[in-house]
Amino acid sequence: MEKQEFELPNDLTISHLSAFKSNITELIENSEHITFTDKSLNKIDTVGVQILLVVMNELITQKKTFTWQISSEILQQSIKQLGLENSDFKLYLQIN
Repeated sequence: MEKQEFELPNDLTISHLSAFKSNITELIENSEHITFTDKSLNKIDTVGVQILLVVMNELITQKKTFTWQISSEILQQSIKQLGLENSDFKLYLQIN
């Protein structure tokens, strides 16, 4: 088990979810610590935000450590629009 960095994809919407799911599942299984970044993220929908919450909860359940290096305005806006700024995201992300 090792530390890994995971770059969120350019498009994290329902139409691109299956590729993301298989990549993240393997990463969670094979990593002790994951650092998430969002340098490439340009598009996210409700399902994309929800899957990030699922990933976060799975990491917590499996007692894995993780860091979010999230600066994407689009992700922060999506979290706010969905009313999730006080969810688990608040504990791990700096929501402006």
